[in-house]
Amino acid sequence: MAKMNGGKTQLRLIGGVPAGNNDGIGANSQAIEYIENGKTTRVLVDFGVKLPSDDVKKKHPEFTGIMPDFRRFFPGENGEPAELPLDAIVLTHAHADHLDGLIYMTLYAQAKKLKMPPIIGSQYTRNTLYRLLRQQNLPKGMFPEFEIMQPCKGKKIGKIEIKTIPVSHTTVGAYGYIFETPTAGYFNQGDNRMLLSHTGIGGNNQMTVGMLRKSKVTHFSVDSTSSGNETTKDITFERTLSEIGRFFDETKGKQAISPVISRSIENLLPILIQGKEHGKKIFIDGYQAKGAFRDWQNDNTVYYMEHGKLQSTSDKKLLKELRDKGTKMYCAEDFREHIWDYDNIMNANADNYAKSVGNKDRLIIVSGAFAEVSETQRSGAIRIAEGSHLTFHDGKDTAWGYFQRIIEGLNDQGVIDLMNMNLRNGGTLYLNYMSEPVLRKKNCKSILNNCKFLEAQLSGHSDEEGTKENADRIASNAKNYKDFDKAKLQALAIHGNEEQRENSKKALTGNERIECYSFCNGDVVEMASGVSKLIEHEDIKDQRFLGIINEPNSGEFVFKSLDGVYDESLRGDEVLPKLSQIAARESYRTERELKRAEALEEEGGKSSMNKYMVQYGKNAGKSKKLPQTKEERSRKIMGKIEKKARRMEENKNRKAARRQKQVDFNSFER
Repeated sequence: MAKMNGGKTQLRLIGGVPAGNNDGIGANSQAIEYIENGKTTRVLVDFGVKLPSDDVKKKHPEFTGIMPDFRRFFPGENGEPAELPLDAIVLTHAHADHLDGLIYMTLYAQAKKLKMPPIIGSQYTRNTLYRLLRQQNLPKGMFPEFEIMQPCKGKKIGKIEIKTIPVSHTTVGAYGYIFETPTAGYFNQGDNRMLLSHTGIGGNNQMTVGMLRKSKVTHFSVDSTSSGNETTKDITFERTLSEIGRFFDETKGKQAISPVISRSIENLLPILIQGKEHGKKIFIDGYQAKGAFRDWQNDNTVYYMEHGKLQSTSDKKLLKELRDKGTKMYCAEDFREHIWDYDNIMNANADNYAKSVGNKDRLIIVSGAFAEVSETQRSGAIRIAEGSHLTFHDGKDTAWGYFQRIIEGLNDQGVIDLMNMNLRNGGTLYLNYMSEPVLRKKNCKSILNNCKFLEAQLSGHSDEEGTKENADRIASNAKNYKDFDKAKLQALAIHGNEEQRENSKKALTGNERIECYSFCNGDVVEMASGVSKLIEHEDIKDQRFLGIINEPNSGEFVFKSLDGVYDESLRGDEVLPKLSQIAARESYRTERELKRAEALEEEGGKSSMNKYMVQYGKNAGKSKKLPQTKEERSRKIMGKIEKKARRMEENKNRKAARRQKQVDFNSFER
């Protein structure tokens, strides 16, 4: 038997999909706990928001998201100790279902004057989190401590050693983590298509295997979201590029619009490449899409092609080797001449773009792959289709490229409604071929009869064959320390609903080196060599969630206290004060507009204010801008002088930075 020191390693499953319920995806969070001599070291892995299904949206249309109740991680207002105090938080990647809950947790901590645990993750993940906190008008000095971890590096917190492994997913800087304790070794793979991805970033085979061989792994997670899906066509990245190129060829002369999941840079990249190849002047519309591109600009990640796969790296030595071999590579800088206002993308002027760029030369990349329609989160794609966008309009001269697939039960009804609007407006539709089965199941005859399908990229999650190969690679390379029994490797199917987790177990049946177990939200599992023991289970009704309600007029967030089936809970709601004022949305009047309206009322009475009030809905885009008050006119003159001086200084600094960046790239003989 293995020698044990009396310590105990636990995996606590928090959030995600309640047991057996098919209510959407996201908010998959877990805690690694090592308990010894009455002391617990606890590391939280991810804290995202749930992307509710259509059924949940019908029940709670006011919610912009749902997430686990983060109040249990902090001390109470009367000095009560935290129920689950945290020593650190690690983030696998920058998608909303794994990261965005930290925005609200941070705002809560600042409002209550509580200290946030330190956060660990990749540079791109840090860039994204900090940008989203800036969007909430949180001062930079209040941002949580964030340590950037490089791939295949380690850090020790108490008696938990944390190691990073790059994995294959659809966003920059996606990591898996190995957690080594004196009694177990747990590999959380995050969301991935490790080693099988033909169109994903791609986990570096050599680095991944090398880390496994020198790390003890007794348990590993299985991402069950797509593990039951049969392996579909082998579509390389070159094939994806060719198909998207066909979209541009066949819709020549039309305004091209493509809704994307903004933080999935891998899905954005082929659109940028083909837009550039076809001479399109590209406009990135919407805060999230613009922000994701800027985060990539501020990251060192470079994409490259190898054996039909799209991979990424920020390793300078590897980059030089790849350039010496003539490998094709892409970075954000490659699109400088083709993206409208590249240097100031967050404030790019859509009206100037529309006036300067004709329809046939336009490519508008817009957030909206989930067709968000809530009052505080209305995607650009929806606003263009319904006619409420202030600059861009849908019509017979517009081609829509839905290159990302429809996900049944999550974004299907919203995207189908959006596509039907496109057809009514006379638009041309091109869809990912993986959306066809969902459309047939939903009996969407009008769309099926009026669209073309492209063989574009697949999901960022492992299918059945990918699940098998991931598990086999881990079992073949995970190191067995002499202090551990040579017991079977323990696979834990933990993401997805009950059916998806059972599919993971079926996929791994027959591998004699692996035992697979299914655990759900609310479970606490003890982990030791050859042991996966359920020691605690929380009933659905006792699980704790918060429904997020944005109050745009007051600038407050309301957190509605819910149980595990999203009914009202007795634990009490939470309202954050105006510290968490959300950024102004296009569907609301900004604070400046409101102040201007008040000044106009003083100058000319209510009729003057009403005359220039911004209108939305059916009259969107037809109203006049509010005129300036006398005070604003005088401030504008002084402001122009100051602005000119600032612009000259900024241009000087930007040119110097650009020259330095070019020097860096030239040093790689690019």
